Amino acid sequence: RRLVNEMEARLDDDDWRCLGITSVEAAAGRSLVATDLAQALALKEHAVVLVDADLRAETGQRPSDLFDLRTDQPGLWEALNDGASITSLLAKTESPGLQVLGPGALPAAGEDAAGGNPMALGTRQMRALVAELAQSGRRVLFDLPPLTAQETVAELASVIGNLVLVVRSGQTRRAELRESAEMLKDRGAHIRAVVMTDVPADLLSTKPTFDAPSPRRHRKGTSRRRPTPVQPTLEIHG
Repeated sequence: RRLVNEMEARLDDDDWRCLGITSVEAAAGRSLVATDLAQALALKEHAVVLVDADLRAETGQRPSDLFDLRTDQPGLWEALNDGASITSLLAKTESPGLQVLGPGALPAAGEDAAGGNPMALGTRQMRALVAELAQSGRRVLFDLPPLTAQETVAELASVIGNLVLVVRSGQTRRAELRESAEMLKDRGAHIRAVVMTDVPADLLSTKPTFDAPSPRRHRKGTSRRRPTPVQPTLEIHG
């Protein structure tokens, strides 16, 4: 819940009511961060919709997998292409108030020029869907593909407006992160938080984020208590 608490404390409510979760590259842990954030919001008694907006046919673990939901039922793909009602496509989870809009029956790679890839994220239908969900009065989280997947991912990020950028320790390069952040800023998107995943335990900083007195020196021969590792670093942007 730490990320939720930090965002509630530092940001205006409207600044992150509709939020996209993305990363610079694949395999950074976006879906896990999106799922944890959705569950944390639900535990705080918010009504939440988590949208699996990764329309690639072949990808890693999805929110539906993490919530143990059926993956063969209609979802975002049908809403964009068949005009299916969003309300009828939402799947309930074990967390009260939390529903998931899955990706739907995506065409296999190669079956459809627009299927199985994020091209549909840049359509008028997708913009209308974002607007509809944003006006529903619920917290809406979009689990987006990585920014490297397609130009339309950045386009959708700018439509959503507010983002959490996930970076993976030892994988995301600073130069690429800086370039992506500047690109998103130029498009009018606001990065509200940066979350680092997969941080090795021995690299986790145990230094407090505030000024504190120096620890007492231990006398020779006395045992020193091993510090408890803190959670992976996150940065909140107002």
